[in-house]
Amino acid sequence: QSADPSQVGGLGGDWGQLSSSLDGVNSIMSRAATAAASGWQGEASSKALQFHSQVATWVGSASDAAKTTSHNVQSQSSAASNAKNSMPKPYTYTAAQALKDVVSSPFPPFAVYQAEQNLQKAQHNHDQMVQVASTYDDHLKQASQQMPALASTPSFQDNSSGPVSPPSGPSGGPRYSGSLGTHGGG
Repeated sequence: QSADPSQVGGLGGDWGQLSSSLDGVNSIMSRAATAAASGWQGEASSKALQFHSQVATWVGSASDAAKTTSHNVQSQSSAASNAKNSMPKPYTYTAAQALKDVVSSPFPPFAVYQAEQNLQKAQHNHDQMVQVASTYDDHLKQASQQMPALASTPSFQDNSSGPVSPPSGPSGGPRYSGSLGTHGGG
């Protein structure tokens, strides 16, 4: 009964906003790559555009995953709301209470009948609570099984030699070349 469906629903909305934001990022990156490709040629251009394509694919997949997550979290919110609204108030009546009521009654035959009714009511209440909890659990399990996993982010690699790193000088620092000569970092 402590579940807050509105809080869970808000989280689902946040995932939906993330999906929309990633769609926007993907659109901006695509326009930038198209603009850059028209004036850039050669191997570096090909590698950069290949990397951009990998990033765009990843961002698209991440957006789809966020959209799916949003839907699943919204389903969990609905399940929590339904369970909260369907859960009956607890009603407890035990065999010990029934025995006490029968023994202390001035009219035991009626007390036996009333105790049986109360025990049946308690059992029915318990069965309803179990059904609500079971339905809630089934809905959570179904939504959780559909949660996507994000792929690893792309890396800018030269397929023949592994990851591309900046050149380094003798001490491992950057090496700069220019009109003033070479500077070894350190």
